Amino acid sequence: MKKIFSYILIVILILIQVCIEACQNSNNSLELIQIINIEAGFKNQKELFLSDIADSIGYVKLETTPECLIGNGNALIRDNKIFFKMSNPDRILIFDMDGKYISKLDKIGKGPGEYTGIFQWTVSPRGERLAFSDMATQTIYLYTSEGDFLNKTRGTFMWYSGFYFRNDEELLVCTREVLNQSPDFPVILQYTDNLTVKDTILSKEWIGVSTLPPGLPGIHISFYVHQRNFFYKEMAADTLYELDDKFKLEPRFVFDLGDKSMDLNAAHSPNKDAYYQLHSFCETKDYFSFVVGYHKKMTLMYFDKTSVELFSLPNNYSEYGDRNQVFKPKNDLDGFDYPFNTYDTYDDKWTSLHHIVYLKELEKEGFFSKASLLNHPNRARLAELVKASHLNDNPIIRILYLK
Repeated sequence: MKKIFSYILIVILILIQVCIEACQNSNNSLELIQIINIEAGFKNQKELFLSDIADSIGYVKLETTPECLIGNGNALIRDNKIFFKMSNPDRILIFDMDGKYISKLDKIGKGPGEYTGIFQWTVSPRGERLAFSDMATQTIYLYTSEGDFLNKTRGTFMWYSGFYFRNDEELLVCTREVLNQSPDFPVILQYTDNLTVKDTILSKEWIGVSTLPPGLPGIHISFYVHQRNFFYKEMAADTLYELDDKFKLEPRFVFDLGDKSMDLNAAHSPNKDAYYQLHSFCETKDYFSFVVGYHKKMTLMYFDKTSVELFSLPNNYSEYGDRNQVFKPKNDLDGFDYPFNTYDTYDDKWTSLHHIVYLKELEKEGFFSKASLLNHPNRARLAELVKASHLNDNPIIRILYLK
C-alpha cells in the first residue's frame, strides 16, 4: 500500500512540475506578444531621425555601357552584388558594389529556358539563384546568377504574391488560394530541390480567418520578412503572426482598435469613422512601422521595440490612397529627402534609385550647394557623383545601412 501511495505521489509531483513549466512557458509567450494601441499612436507624436535606424549612407554609380543600359526598375543587394530588375525589356542585370557591370539574365522568348516577362522576383541569400514569376503563363522560373536556366514550374498565384528564398534552396510564395467561391484563403507554396518538389504549406485550416462583408473580395493577406523571419497578417484581422521554422503561427503583435473595426475596404464604407486599415509593414532592429488608414488619411506609425512605445511623426500623413509609404524620418545623414523604396531583407540595407536626369535638374537648381545640406557628411559624395555623371548614365543607387 505504501508503494502504491509513493507511486501516486511521484506521479502527482511530476504532473505539478509539468503544469508549472507549462504555465511559465505560457507566460513567456504572452510576454512576447505586444499590444499596440492605435489611438495612442495618433495622440503620441514625436520626431524620428534617420540616424536612429541607420549607421550610414553609401552611393553606387552603376556603370554605363551599351551592354548594360538600364531604365526604370528596382534593385536588391545579395552577397555584395547589386541585382537590378528592369522592364521593357524584362531582364535582370548584375553589378558589383563598386557599380561595375558583371552579367545579365536576358532570355526573352518562347523557347526552352526562355520567358515572356518578369513580374515578382527574388534572389537567394548568397546571390547564386534568381527566381521570378511570369504572369502571362503562370510560371515560376529558376536561374543561376550567371543566367543558366535550372527549371520552371506552373503555379496558381495572384499578381501581388510575395516571392522570397527562405534559404538558398527553399523558395516560398505567399499568395492566396483561388477558389470558385468567396472567400479565398491564404496559402504558402513551398518549392525545393530546383522547383521539383511543391508543397502547399498553409490553406484554409491555417487560422480562423473571418470573411469580409458580402459582395466584397475574400481574404487578403499582408506579409513581410525581417531578418529572415516571416510575418503574416490577414488584413481584416487585428493580429500579426510570425511563421516559425516548422510553419507554425505564433501571435506577435495584437492591435488594439478601441471602438473601431478593421476593414480592408474602409474607403468604400458608408461610415469611414468606424474602421482602420493597416498596410505596409516594415521593420528594423529597433522599430516596427506600419501605415494606418483612417478617415481618408494614411498615417505612418512607429513602434519602438526598446521603449515599447507607439508614436507617429508630427503632421506627417497623406491623403487616402497612398498606402505604400515606408519610413520617413528626418534625414540627418545626407539631407536628401527622398524615400528609400526597397528594403533588402537579407542584408539589412535599404536601396533607392536616383536617375541622373532628375539629379541633374536638382544640380541645376543648386540643390547640392544649399546651406542646409552642407553640414551633412554624405552630401559631398553624392554631389561629386552627380557632377561626374552625364544625362545618359545609369542611375545612382543610394544605400542606407541599417543598425
